[in-house]
Amino acid sequence: MYQMEYIISTRKEDNGWYVEVETEIVGQGNSITVKHTVYDRDNTIVMGQNTTVATVETHTDNQILYVENPNLWGIESPNLYVLKTELLIDNIVIDEEVQNFGFRKIEYHTDNGFILNGRRVKINGVCEHHDLGALGAAMNKTALRRRLNIW
Repeated sequence: MYQMEYIISTRKEDNGWYVEVETEIVGQGNSITVKHTVYDRDNTIVMGQNTTVATVETHTDNQILYVENPNLWGIESPNLYVLKTELLIDNIVIDEEVQNFGFRKIEYHTDNGFILNGRRVKINGVCEHHDLGALGAAMNKTALRRRLNIW
């Protein structure tokens, strides 16, 4: 029996993005293949890669996949991709995980505020504290409406 946990991170580079996947595998010691496949929203394979580890008891597999000119995740167009991670022994899938992720660049500037994919995005919100006396953290529409009208 095998267990796996993984971390996905993306990094912009020239015309494309790197998808870095760190997979920690804990298992019985057999030779195992770790396969990563990236799909777009039409379920088309964008990129795939695999590595084989000779004997595994505890192993961290690091793979870097390159996706050229992906559709970026944004507020108006929340484009998501899917990373499918499979563990195989003798070409038989013994475990698989699927995770949605997106490509986006986030920046914070003291002068321009929040920048998403090179465009300024205005964020509206409130700083809500649990100071409604006896209500505490309980939500009360009338009390909340009154507080927002005061501001």
